[in-house]
Amino acid sequence: STEATARPSASASGSAAPSVPAGHQAITAPTVGITFAVPEDWQDLNALTEGQKTLIARVQGVDPTTFSQKLASTDAFYGLFSPNSRSFNSAAVAKEAEASSTPPSQAGLDEFVTQRGGTPTGYSTRQSTHGEAAIDTSTAQVQGNQTPGAVVAVPTSSGTYARIAVTAGSEQEVDTIVSTIITTAH
Repeated sequence: STEATARPSASASGSAAPSVPAGHQAITAPTVGITFAVPEDWQDLNALTEGQKTLIARVQGVDPTTFSQKLASTDAFYGLFSPNSRSFNSAAVAKEAEASSTPPSQAGLDEFVTQRGGTPTGYSTRQSTHGEAAIDTSTAQVQGNQTPGAVVAVPTSSGTYARIAVTAGSEQEVDTIVSTIITTAH
């Protein structure tokens, strides 16, 4: 009937979680309390064997112990290592959420990037499910190559901001991953 089609659907009400795009999987960072989509072929890096972690660390030019410590400091860390291109696409959620009602400042995110060995290249904000998200793009030296990345501060349903570090083989891939995170985060 026309009466039924005139009513908004549950997904249009704003209370339902954003849908996961085709070719993606939903992942959850339980401590921070955020769920978002990443490509379906990405693996949970915290679930890898020590040998697999060592391989990724060596390719990135990082000590395997340092890489394991980095994994341990994340609430969720998913990615895909491509041996052919030697690129490492990933999204890592920091265990600590930032208690704030506004997105982190450019200075705050620049400091976060710099502390992790990156060089900030741009700051912007975009609307997400629970408010305004902040994005700080960057580059970092990995095995002598400039590797693009970004830190995304996304508001959670509990009123905090989750920080998600993104890496990829190109700036376009970083932007695609960041856009997917922002449009699916809840």
